[in-house]
Amino acid sequence: MLRTLLTVSVFQDCMHASHLTWHTAIIVDHCINNSLCPAAKLAIVHNCLRPKFAILNPELTYTLPAFQTFCGAADIMSHVMERYFTSTTHTDLSDRLCESIIKSVIKNSLVIKDNPNDYNARAEIMWASTLAHNDLVGRGRAEDWASHMIGMEISAIYDSVHGATLSVLTPSWARYVYRNNLDRFVQFAVRVFDVAYARICVRKYSD
Repeated sequence: MLRTLLTVSVFQDCMHASHLTWHTAIIVDHCINNSLCPAAKLAIVHNCLRPKFAILNPELTYTLPAFQTFCGAADIMSHVMERYFTSTTHTDLSDRLCESIIKSVIKNSLVIKDNPNDYNARAEIMWASTLAHNDLVGRGRAEDWASHMIGMEISAIYDSVHGATLSVLTPSWARYVYRNNLDRFVQFAVRVFDVAYARICVRKYSD
């Protein structure tokens, strides 16, 4: 029955208006459910959750509240960063895919902020949401997911929006671990946020 229900998934809200819809339609082989135990968010993992295909229509996201929209954008970026910050070396191609996805989400989120019904911007973010968690950018590299695991527990206990918790946790996680792989964080700052490399080096050696 489950396989039948999830064979064809219509993806209506890349911005997490429904966490279950997001996972069953796009991710790969798992979804998150807290109906069995309200105080916990439990992962359901099985290959039958992989959709045969997903229909993505950006117009269906027009009516999402701004808060929900940008929580979704934060979650998309967090999904990418959970893969980007890795100890695996020789990952140049997937690094640049990750960086491009994040830069695109930031750029198009600003467009949506001023014009919520901009089809092209929402289409870009919806496409980014697919690439962020269809396993492409995580191939051949160790992944982390600490921020997501903590975030899901906080959401379960306090009924907070998933993307909102990640927008707080991910920077805090980065401040806690960045010294373990400083070169990767420097690369992220330079390539994604266009921070001047010379300025980073000064701070690197002065800390």
